[in-house]
Amino acid sequence: MAKYVMALDAGTTSNRCILFDRSGSMVSVAQKEFRQIFPHPGWVEHDANEIWSTQVGVAVEAMAKVGATAEDIAAIGITNQRETTIVWDRKTGEPVYNAIVWQCRRTSEYADSLREKGLTEVYRQKTGLEIDAYFSATKLRWILDHVEGARERAENGELLFGTVETWLIWNLTKGKVHATDYSNASRTMMFNIHTLEWDREILRELDIPVCMLPEVRSSSEVLGYTDPRLFGAPIAIGGAAGDQQCALFGQTCFEPGDVKNTYGTGGFLLMNTGDQPVMSRNGLVTTIAWGIGGRVTYALEGSIFVAGAAIQWLRDELRLIDSAADSEYMAGKVPDTNGCYVVPAFTGLGAPYWNQYARGTIVGLSRGVNKSHIIRATLESLAYQVNDVLEAMKADSGMLSGRVKVDGGASKNNLLMQLQADISGAEVVRPACVETTALGAAYLAGLAVGFWASRDDVLRNWTEDRSFVPEISGAERQRKIGGWKRAVRCALAWADDSEEEAGRKEPEVHPEAELPETIIAASKNENKIREMEAITRGFGMRVISRRDAGVPEDFDVEEDGETFEENALKKARAIAERTGKPAIADDSGLVVDRLGGRPGVYSARFAGEPCDDEKNNDKLLEEMKGVPRAQRTCRFVSVIALVWPDGREITARGECEGHLLEERRGTGGFGYDPLFLPDGQTETFAQISQEVKNQISHRSRALAELARKLEAMKE
Repeated sequence: MAKYVMALDAGTTSNRCILFDRSGSMVSVAQKEFRQIFPHPGWVEHDANEIWSTQVGVAVEAMAKVGATAEDIAAIGITNQRETTIVWDRKTGEPVYNAIVWQCRRTSEYADSLREKGLTEVYRQKTGLEIDAYFSATKLRWILDHVEGARERAENGELLFGTVETWLIWNLTKGKVHATDYSNASRTMMFNIHTLEWDREILRELDIPVCMLPEVRSSSEVLGYTDPRLFGAPIAIGGAAGDQQCALFGQTCFEPGDVKNTYGTGGFLLMNTGDQPVMSRNGLVTTIAWGIGGRVTYALEGSIFVAGAAIQWLRDELRLIDSAADSEYMAGKVPDTNGCYVVPAFTGLGAPYWNQYARGTIVGLSRGVNKSHIIRATLESLAYQVNDVLEAMKADSGMLSGRVKVDGGASKNNLLMQLQADISGAEVVRPACVETTALGAAYLAGLAVGFWASRDDVLRNWTEDRSFVPEISGAERQRKIGGWKRAVRCALAWADDSEEEAGRKEPEVHPEAELPETIIAASKNENKIREMEAITRGFGMRVISRRDAGVPEDFDVEEDGETFEENALKKARAIAERTGKPAIADDSGLVVDRLGGRPGVYSARFAGEPCDDEKNNDKLLEEMKGVPRAQRTCRFVSVIALVWPDGREITARGECEGHLLEERRGTGGFGYDPLFLPDGQTETFAQISQEVKNQISHRSRALAELARKLEAMKE
């Protein structure tokens, strides 16, 4: 009878294998580091073959330490550094390029170009993610574009893509299984988390052949069997999931509102949000926690680019400490940071800021600041970043968790854990086994083969090591957080004021890009035309109606785009082509988070044709019936497009956040105005004055953004 479950933990700097028994206790551990490759500043790579060889090597070593055979292993669970991208030859199994690591920023400019196309909301609604070089999609595109012959070979079905778990499964099965799981797929920026399929529209935009993508499977099921030559006999591969999702599972965060934080190379907070995705309005990403038994569980995630890596920086670059453990002793020699703050934005800032050009900074220095203060400020920076994400999670989900489970290497630092409790104002709980990432992978695999009968067995295994509670006052907490916010603004200012050093290129404005004297409005709505005219008049431009421009009344443009940007551009392009003059158009609608972004671009015809505001509101109220206020977040969105006949285009987006009421209020306005309560207001859009509405509405904000862009062109 099998005695263990094997967890293969493929990390960012090392690979490990841990054998767990039925009580969830570690029986054997083997670990080996592998090379970090830095070809250029901001680039990070790994040797994919080295990832495989070290991983299988530590598996054999861990078994040998306790004399285990293949028959003693019930199943293998795999957890991995996510987003890291590998492409290999289907026949030979040889990688065509080094693995591009999640930390790598080489594709930042390409990510910028996707945002400039107005695709941010499309990707967010489909994938739950922000457009960023952090995720797999742009890395895969880079390999196809820069490795000679790669694109042609991929289109011919000769190349395969995978994140690290897919690469390991492929090698463990000797090429018989090319698969990933829902959690890892959701981190690629190519996977639709609502339809649970690779998104064809995104793949077309990125020009990525679907034939090279792996099959997406459950996080807990037998995916295949290892080749018998590896361990002496086949072993079931019982599941796989991304490292942070595995940590959430290993921490037994099975209920909506449960939160865990992992202190690894980066910092990763996840909140279980249940069977419905919560779309973030505060810089977080929506991801899949796991898929088990035909049911998908979602999570909100905040990714901190630099956590444990900041302590490594103290040790390896500044040489202020000899080992990571020294940081606790040195920081404990002083009662505070003496006003010093460290913002470790070495590769930009992650959630909730998502600024890839921000850079690290130390502020608040005075003559009395010594190395212990700097070390303590570095530890505190981890806690501040975690608190930023916790605050965003509370705002998005409406779930107020007063308890955070922690794990990862730095969670062993008692001072850091106390600082975390003080700064976040929450209880911080460390489990007896802090290797929860590997443990989560083991649980997923063990449940698939019956090693553990149910989640109740898993819950019984979880035990607490120590709890930390806040020891400072609320006023002191707010004072400290206020200083941190000022320090972050300094790091962001570097990005804003030093674009050349940060590697960002300003968009070119060609001499011929002069502002037009006359613009044709695509809209038939006189109110919209007057609003647009008020903005453009200050730039010496005159807006005239389509009727005055000779456009027939029956000339209509089908609004069949999937985003507001697509529809606005489509209307403006059609009028510009028809008249030969620059044209301006807008598209707007209501986006409801609980409904996955609906009604969105279908707002006007949500209840079908012909358009009927009353029926649309009735349908929306029915679909949201019984949904609590915390989950009724929504926003009005407006996108304005200005298009020149020669193909030049500008888009500007405006949003107004709010909540959807359970009944109509007010008789003014139109559309969904009676149901929409804007944030910070006590009256709906159908009740507030037109003057106030004009100041805060989505359209006024889009027009303000358009004005800013026109001003930039004018300069």
